[in-house]
Amino acid sequence: MKILVINPNSSASMTNSVAKALSGGTNDIMYDIVFATGPKDSPSEISDERTAVQSAESCWKLLGDSRSPLFYANYQGIVIACFSDHPLVRKIQEQESGPPVCSLLSPSVLYLDLFGGVGKISPPFSIITSSKEWVRPLDLSLSGIVGPERRGDWRPTVAAQVNPLGLTGEVDHVANVIRDENLGVHGSGTVILGCAGYCGIRDQLQALVPSEVTLVEPCRIAVEFVLAAARVSDKNDGKIDSLQ
Repeated sequence: MKILVINPNSSASMTNSVAKALSGGTNDIMYDIVFATGPKDSPSEISDERTAVQSAESCWKLLGDSRSPLFYANYQGIVIACFSDHPLVRKIQEQESGPPVCSLLSPSVLYLDLFGGVGKISPPFSIITSSKEWVRPLDLSLSGIVGPERRGDWRPTVAAQVNPLGLTGEVDHVANVIRDENLGVHGSGTVILGCAGYCGIRDQLQALVPSEVTLVEPCRIAVEFVLAAARVSDKNDGKIDSLQ
């Protein structure tokens, strides 16, 4: 089984952050992860809908080309390593032979939806994103994913106001924002790291935030989601042996 994890912008440092978060594998299913960075003409970071569309158009030149090693049909699952509702997800889903595909937001939210009101992972939940420009879009996306009966489990998204490409130098600042705003203002002890750039510094952040805070790393969850979907799909197609 082969899974593609593609960072849809052109910043290799972001890809490295995601790869670091996924080092060591995720479960006992035998699989290969291929990491890829968007082409040079994709934006260095995705800051709004315009740059998301730009990155999707740029990446599709590779993902949609049957001669490319990154051709979407070469993989049993694809993760778009971006926390937004990235248009590449829909583009791949529209293809007749498209594999299971997701970005980082929806798997993280659905994962938390499995937990109740007690335990280390429990509501209220919230997201820490990179900049204020993402607060409203992410909160709107949440409204489309979370059922009305669970909407009360969620608190407003918080922005750390940092550059996603320079997060390694902002660990203390981000931890302070989580402590003061996600936990302090909103009372949220379960916080999704709402930027792919956060993924590689999750352990550092966890060591700095109060003990009652649990940080949820979305890259690993997204890979597990597409692995599960691919596994079920292969079983339904009578291809169980291909998983090993």
